[in-house]
Amino acid sequence: MTYTVLVSGASAPAGRSMLDALRGESVQVLACDCRLVPTGIGLPSKQCFQVHRADDLEFVGDLVTLCVQHDVDMLVPTGPEDQASVARSRTLFERLGASVWIPPEQVTSSLAHRVLQLDERRRSRSAMSEWLWRLASLGQTQSRPQL
Repeated sequence: MTYTVLVSGASAPAGRSMLDALRGESVQVLACDCRLVPTGIGLPSKQCFQVHRADDLEFVGDLVTLCVQHDVDMLVPTGPEDQASVARSRTLFERLGASVWIPPEQVTSSLAHRVLQLDERRRSRSAMSEWLWRLASLGQTQSRPQL
């Protein structure tokens, strides 16, 4: 019996290492990433899929779709953001018949904390950009276009 393994974060070093480790095994390997270049990871393009970033709400939906369409037996999220997103939805994947291969809970909770810190930094950079724009536009009559 051949198992189907889906590796997320396949373009990153950890993902490539996982793909290399699985290459000699008797498994069908599928790869996904938000910036996937099939020729760069050594898999046929029909086994490579582009998904949303792990911090996007659509990311888990993309993985669920791939798991259902390709009858995935094992999901291996390789990046910390991927692991944090998948950890929150682990039971969903297991109900679909896909085991999830992630570190123990204390590690994933640490990863989730790291992802929250990254989100906070992104928001503070955005707020800083807004503040700098306002500072630069002091004294100008032109208003900023609404997005």
